[in-house]
Amino acid sequence: MRYTCWMAVAIVALSLGAVAAWGSTTDALIADLAGQDEVARARARQLLPRGDIVAATPKVVALVGHENQAIWRAAFNVLMDFSAEVSVPGREAERAEVARQIMTLIASEQPQPVRERGLRLLPLVVPAGFGVGPMAALLAEDNPILREKARAALEETGTPEAAGALRAFLPKARPEFQCAILNSLGILKDADSLPAIEELTKSPDAKVRAAAARALAWTGDPFRLAAVKRVMKTADEATRSEVQDAFVRLVNAIEERGGNWEIAVAIYLDLLGSPDPVLKQAGFAGLGRIGDSSCVGKMLATLHEAEAPVLQVGLDALRRMQGVDVTRALVTAYPDQPAALRVALLEALGSKKHPMVLPILTDAAKSSDPALRAAALNALGETELLAAVPVLIEATGRDESAGAARPAWAGILRIADALRAQGKKKEAGQAYLAAAEAIRTNDEWRSVLQGITACPVPEALPVVQRAAQIQELKAPTAQALVAVGEALTAAKRSKEAIAAFEAARELDNSSEMTKRIAAGLRKAGAAADAAAMLGLLTNWWVVGPFELGENNAGWDKAYVGEPDVSLTARYMTGKRRVEWQPVKASDDRGVINLHKPLGPGDNRIGYAYTEVEVAQDTDALLLLGVDDSERVWVNGEKVFELFVPRGMTPDQDKIPVKLKAGRNTILLKIWQNTLGWEFCARLTLPDGRPVEFTQKK
Repeated sequence: MRYTCWMAVAIVALSLGAVAAWGSTTDALIADLAGQDEVARARARQLLPRGDIVAATPKVVALVGHENQAIWRAAFNVLMDFSAEVSVPGREAERAEVARQIMTLIASEQPQPVRERGLRLLPLVVPAGFGVGPMAALLAEDNPILREKARAALEETGTPEAAGALRAFLPKARPEFQCAILNSLGILKDADSLPAIEELTKSPDAKVRAAAARALAWTGDPFRLAAVKRVMKTADEATRSEVQDAFVRLVNAIEERGGNWEIAVAIYLDLLGSPDPVLKQAGFAGLGRIGDSSCVGKMLATLHEAEAPVLQVGLDALRRMQGVDVTRALVTAYPDQPAALRVALLEALGSKKHPMVLPILTDAAKSSDPALRAAALNALGETELLAAVPVLIEATGRDESAGAARPAWAGILRIADALRAQGKKKEAGQAYLAAAEAIRTNDEWRSVLQGITACPVPEALPVVQRAAQIQELKAPTAQALVAVGEALTAAKRSKEAIAAFEAARELDNSSEMTKRIAAGLRKAGAAADAAAMLGLLTNWWVVGPFELGENNAGWDKAYVGEPDVSLTARYMTGKRRVEWQPVKASDDRGVINLHKPLGPGDNRIGYAYTEVEVAQDTDALLLLGVDDSERVWVNGEKVFELFVPRGMTPDQDKIPVKLKAGRNTILLKIWQNTLGWEFCARLTLPDGRPVEFTQKK
């Protein structure tokens, strides 16, 4: 028991010592903050927020009024940090105390610059439930700068108490300051202020009435409409646009709030009759969001005499209105519209993407009026309907010279792209196929080939074969041929599929394409050896590892008597005897992983050897990818050497070689730096086609 008591006493003593020590540290840091040493001041600013903030705050507050700018700015920044630290859950009491201390900065005896600094700090720390009397008192200041900064600080604080202070001072303020307070109350969405705000819509001052109308707009309350309408009727030239904006904002808020759809629609319809073009546009915009078929008639009637930009806003609203009933109303009303409006309405009809609009667009597309015809062709493309394609195909052959704009062809491609985006690959493929019938340029060919590649259909084979005759289109045509070949295979049309794959091979013999073609040929039922089609060297003998040695001496040492080698020979490497081992590539790139037969390790050398037979003398390319580097002999002659650390990239080293009729030897000396140790090789003709050879097993 005695021991326990002594422990308790010791703990208390230590705690008191720690508090005293920290108090001493705080005083030292405050001294540094107020000192002339900039480094010490910076350190103090960093450390003070980590200590006893409540104890330090009054001492830092005292420095905010310091005549030295560097000192008061440092103190100001520390108080900002204090405010952030205590404005987290669980530190409410500390926050209130810090707010109380900072509030002293705006006392009447403080100089104006200090009071302004305090007003900047208080919104960061004043919590809900905290009295803001000193801030509210500044609203009555004769000094307009302090008065305005106090209003802004209360608005930024945003607590119920801050809103209450603004609300309480509203009737006492002069008209100009009333406008500013009304703006703050509107931003704070203070419901308790609404009666006072509505009362000010009757103010004799037009600016106050306008500000009051704006402060009511957030409510979305239909019962506030009468007050704002009254302000709109009495607005002068200087405030008219502001009040109109407030009225539109109130109606928009009614719309967003929901539950009063009929009221919002009725107001938007009423705005169409306004002589003010801004209000007309607001009416059209609102109907574009929530209008239905019952609105179409009045909208069209308003557009009869409308000029830009009202006309454009109205047409855009008709485009955005949703529902089959809206489409039906537009289709029904279309014939009775003035000629100019009919042209403009075609785009809105096309945007509905409904078969109901096709008869109107089809008739217009055959019109002798160039403007009507062009608008109809664009609208047909916007429908994204496959049924519109035949009309557009027919239009591509009419009065369109090669240099003219081609809305019909562009419309077909637009429909195809839209169907593709919707996942309707078969329909999209048919549309791309239709677009191909009217191609005039290589750029158009590229667009169609890309589409057919993404959405292949068996019927596209003749079209893609036609593209194969164009030299500049080899790469995209090869891709399209492979895609069509795969579609033909799926359709059980193997003979045509094989023809498509073979044609693709003639256009693109790259390794990746060749592997895909080989897979396609096999699936179509044809014999296809990807290794042979690529010219891969898959069978090798390897031996090693040998030491690279200091200063890379082993790179120039003939460990196996190169360039002449015997596959039956054995070699000493350190205390171990090694011999040639046969290896075979197991992946479709022909990669030989030397770690497997020769074992793990770094800074080593290995050898790889193979023999190939060709029917006749052949100029060829030996394409190598090696990790890390290699020295190469062909038929005993060194043809290549590189000594740099790198990873393996297939075909990275392209080495011209001469193969003689009959047997040819290939020897590689391969350096391993660290990590991977592998290589792959193939033989091709200079044009990329594979060399026909037999490799020794």
